[in-house]
Amino acid sequence: MQANRSKLLVILTICFISLALLLWLSGKNQSGAADNAKIMVVQDAKVRFIEAQQVEQYIRQRKVFGQLQARQQANLGFDRSGTIATILAEEGALVENGQALASMDIKRLVSQREELKASLQRAKAEAKLSLINRKRVTDLVEAKLEPRQRLDEAQAKLEADNAIVNEIEARLLTLEVEIEKSTIFAPFSGQIITQNVDAGAVVNAGQVIFQLIDNHALEAKFGLPEKTAFLLNTVEDFAISIDGNKVHAELKSISLNRNSATRTMDAIFSIYPDSKKQVVTGDLVVLSVDIPYAKSGVWLPLSALSSGVRGMWSVLVVDENNLLVSKLVIVEQVADNKVFVSGAIKQGDKVVIEGTHRLSPGQLVSNTQRVNDWESTISMDAY
Repeated sequence: MQANRSKLLVILTICFISLALLLWLSGKNQSGAADNAKIMVVQDAKVRFIEAQQVEQYIRQRKVFGQLQARQQANLGFDRSGTIATILAEEGALVENGQALASMDIKRLVSQREELKASLQRAKAEAKLSLINRKRVTDLVEAKLEPRQRLDEAQAKLEADNAIVNEIEARLLTLEVEIEKSTIFAPFSGQIITQNVDAGAVVNAGQVIFQLIDNHALEAKFGLPEKTAFLLNTVEDFAISIDGNKVHAELKSISLNRNSATRTMDAIFSIYPDSKKQVVTGDLVVLSVDIPYAKSGVWLPLSALSSGVRGMWSVLVVDENNLLVSKLVIVEQVADNKVFVSGAIKQGDKVVIEGTHRLSPGQLVSNTQRVNDWESTISMDAY
């Protein structure tokens, strides 16, 4: 009985080992068949790649915000105190260079002018009389009927009377300037954007009556970091954006004085004449500046990237044995349909540029195609 049990146990053990061996052989054959099938699929499919061209820097576009302003703007007022008689141009009015904008009451000045004119006539009459007297005394001195001292006195009297004439004429000229200054004239063509007082108001000297801007010449002002400011080239044309509209501008100047609050340097851009009609002062403007960054890397199409571990990106590279190798990269810059990456890629690496979702590291490829001008040949469908 005990012998039968031992024989049964041996038979069961042999059967179990045989079954395990059959299962292992079956699994190995299925895995090999699957690997062979996968390799065949990659061999039949065309794998497109580019040779990595390493560069030592890339360009990153930086957007800077600024404000549009008038090239010329002025606060206008009177040189003296007084009462405003008339307002000749109101807020919002378009004015021309030299146009009268407001005038002050000049009745007192007119009275002083008339008084000075009368004094000038009297002084001229006295000077004329002194001239006649000097001539008469000169004749008497030459005839030795008067002493030389009388001639000196007549000459001194004539010079004093002429000095009075000159003094009155100068005072009259000063008064004419005061009368002229009693009217505000536009120093340039533009628009009145502020009117602070009305006719009849009493104002002080220097008080702002109007604020005038030149609406024909506009500028854009930006506060730029020092390195960015000195990278700008004055011979280049720049595109700035105003409310989504692109307008062309040229760099006018870069201030060499740093803003104490923002630590930036002011850059002034002149708006081209054909663009002025699109914009007004006070608009927010955006300047796009290309900034070079020293970084070794390569440009690739976006389709070459695959999600990597820990938030990184990876690319597939065809090695010298036609095997696909995964390499981790760091994205430095994205521009339209291409990307600048740094990392494990080196010069001349064959980087797969499309269909990476169908491939995996370790696969063998044979049907490969090199793409030269990938920026123009890569289909947008690949992205």
